Amino acid sequence: MLEARKAGKIHYIGFTGHKDPLIHLGMLMVTAKNNFHFEVQPIEALHYSMTLPTSVVITGIDSLQLLDQALELLARSNR
Repeated sequence: MLEARKAGKIHYIGFTGHKDPLIHLGMLMVTAKNNFHFEVQPIEALHYSMTLPTSVVITGIDSLQLLDQALELLARSNR
């Protein structure tokens, strides 16, 4: 993946784990063990998702801070 990014074939490296939160924990543990850092922040990932040709983008919101973040992103993308 790093070689593909260096060659310009991909832009971001990420992961998903919709089935079980332990998938995320495992991936984060492996990346920490190998001193790998993801460059995409959650707000950037959400922005990317909202630029795709989809009908619906669902974001998890478990706090008012995350709701405000999502609303700000939406307001920026509609300008």
